[in-house]
Amino acid sequence: MRQSKLSRFLQFFVSGPLLCTGIASAQSGDRILKFHSEICVARDRTLTVSERFEIVNETGLFGDSFHRRLWVKAVGPHRAKAGGIQFINTKVDGSDGRVQTSTENNVFDIQVSPQSNHWSRGTHSIELHYTAKHQFLIYDDFEDLNQDISGEWQVPIDKADVELIFPAGWFDDTSISADTSTEPNSN
Repeated sequence: MRQSKLSRFLQFFVSGPLLCTGIASAQSGDRILKFHSEICVARDRTLTVSERFEIVNETGLFGDSFHRRLWVKAVGPHRAKAGGIQFINTKVDGSDGRVQTSTENNVFDIQVSPQSNHWSRGTHSIELHYTAKHQFLIYDDFEDLNQDISGEWQVPIDKADVELIFPAGWFDDTSISADTSTEPNSN
């Protein structure tokens, strides 16, 4: 059995203050003040993700749910199984939160809400933990993880950062590149 080498190329996109709805966002105080993503990359390619959000729900834009949308990685010539998200749990303002999930058009939607099922006005903290599998593309001589970390939002993100952790140590020939953007996705 071939010893698995972690990707020689990991590419992450941290879409800094991403403005997806321009005018609506500019007129609203609703926003993500801080977004922190901690990604633990295991030798078996499992990603254990811990994310912290600090949000402002000034006008009620978040409604009854905070939606964390993640792309579902499709099966293909270099990915034997479809990507999956599992073992999801959350805390809202330090207490257990409610989680509902759905998948539509290759997007896995994690809906987070407080126990009361309604976001009050003001600032809230959200902790979200999940495991992601089958995110890598596997080629003959390298592995590739191309990941948009922050995602697309209807509100601006004031500050975003990502921390990559390799608990088994750094792998030979591994390279990482990261890109940031302040523009909405043009696709």
